[in-house]
Amino acid sequence: MTRHCEKYYRCMAYNEVEPPAFTVIKVFVEFAPEIYLPHKRIGPKKGMEAILECTVTAFPQAVSYWQKDGKTIITSRPKYRLDVYMEGDNRLTLISLVLA
Repeated sequence: MTRHCEKYYRCMAYNEVEPPAFTVIKVFVEFAPEIYLPHKRIGPKKGMEAILECTVTAFPQAVSYWQKDGKTIITSRPKYRLDVYMEGDNRLTLISLVLA
């Protein structure tokens, strides 16, 4: 089963006696995070701002953050700003403004 099987399904039962019976269930499929980077490389000049963008699709939702040189970027510093946008049930986009 793939993540694309996540849908509503209806179970029907009919034996020529009215009314037919049915119930609806929602199937959730757990899957590992998939990452999409719209820009693989950026090259701002020193002192300019850079925008980092990353879209993560996962269920359950992944813990998502940026790292630089193996260290987590703390977004509360003036050099960084992070915005998180929910794009749907299983997808979010991280956009970070970084002073280069």
